[in-house]
Amino acid sequence: MNTSIMGVALAAAFATAPTLTPAWHHDYRQARSLGERERKPLVVVIGSGKTPWANLSKVAEQDESINQTLLSSYVCLFIDTDTTEGQRLAKFFEMSQGLVISDKSGEVQAYRQSGELPANQVARALSSHVKGEVAKPVFVPTSYPISYPTFGADCPSCRR
Repeated sequence: MNTSIMGVALAAAFATAPTLTPAWHHDYRQARSLGERERKPLVVVIGSGKTPWANLSKVAEQDESINQTLLSSYVCLFIDTDTTEGQRLAKFFEMSQGLVISDKSGEVQAYRQSGELPANQVARALSSHVKGEVAKPVFVPTSYPISYPTFGADCPSCRR
C-alpha cells in the first residue's frame, strides 16, 4: 500500500516538473557582454508579446529540444517591439519580427531570418550555429592562370 502511494506521489512530481527554459535578457548591451564573456553566440528574437516565442514560432515554446539548446549553448535576447527601446533595436536589426544568431564574438550575424518561422526551421538554425562559428567564404578566382604544356624535344613543331 505504501509503495503504491509513493509511486503515485513520484509520478505526480515528475509529471508536474517544470520544463527548463533559458533566461531571456531584455538589455542588448548586457546580453552581448555576457555572450562575449561566456564565448557563446547570441540568439536574438525580435517580436511582440509576453514571451519571446509568442509571435515567432507557436510550437518552439513547447519544444524541449529548442529550449535545451538555447539553455546550454546560447545567450538569449528578446527584443519586444511593443516597447520604445524594442522598436529602436528592431530598426537597428532592420526587421520587426524574426530571429538573428550571431557568432561567438557578437560581431557577425551567422543566421538571419525575418517573419514567422516553423519550429523545425528554428531548431535547424540553432543546431547548425551552436558553436558560434561563421562559414568562411570560399575564394573563387575570376580567372585562372593559363599554363601551356612544354613538349621539349617531343614537340613536332620544335623538331624542325
